[in-house]
Amino acid sequence: MSVAVAVVAVLSGAALIIAEVLQPAKSDGFSVITGMDSARFQPGTREYLLERVARYSAVIWLLSCIAYAYLWYHTPR
Repeated sequence: MSVAVAVVAVLSGAALIIAEVLQPAKSDGFSVITGMDSARFQPGTREYLLERVARYSAVIWLLSCIAYAYLWYHTPR
């Protein structure tokens, strides 16, 4: 069971790294804060897809790391 959780953690971590590397730089200055650039994260764009992949893979990675730590400390050896 712990091997499966570790594999999920590794795969989701790799997906998170890849999604973050492929995202374009967000150096728009104050337009990000004021919301002037509303076309950036519209559904169907590449940025929107990469942002969602990064968010979901980060949540999966965090939960699988917590589950792996729980299994590590509560499995008799």
